Amino acid sequence: MSEILEEFWIFSKEGEAIVNFYRDPNANRSFNYRSTSFDQAKLNEIKILIVSNLQNSSQNKKSFMKFENDLFKYGQCLENDLVIFYKTNPNIKEKKVLNLCKMISEILEGAYPLDKLQLWDGNLSFFEKLRKKIALYFKMRSL
Repeated sequence: MSEILEEFWIFSKEGEAIVNFYRDPNANRSFNYRSTSFDQAKLNEIKILIVSNLQNSSQNKKSFMKFENDLFKYGQCLENDLVIFYKTNPNIKEKKVLNLCKMISEILEGAYPLDKLQLWDGNLSFFEKLRKKIALYFKMRSL
């Protein structure tokens, strides 16, 4: 079965990259996390997109963005304090992709209410709880 979600990045509403979740080939393709790495041009494009999108809408909305040959979907969560960019399989039906993106956002919001997220000190191990919840979700989904 083809995987819907390849990886995703979490950004602040100011466009600062926070964390990257990716399918780890050394962990049976389950999700793991790491610091983000983008070249400056991509990072600037993401920041502009995030800031302009937040200024134009206070609603949670999904949209699309293309980098090179990859299509990314993004959605706002936690009262628009975070933006998640999802790199998805372009061969999967959009409804399945959007449902999965919505579920990841809900898992994030459940694991880290806004008041807890504001306590983050920059240590990536903070996201271990999210990694475990996502792993459980995908394990249950495959049953």
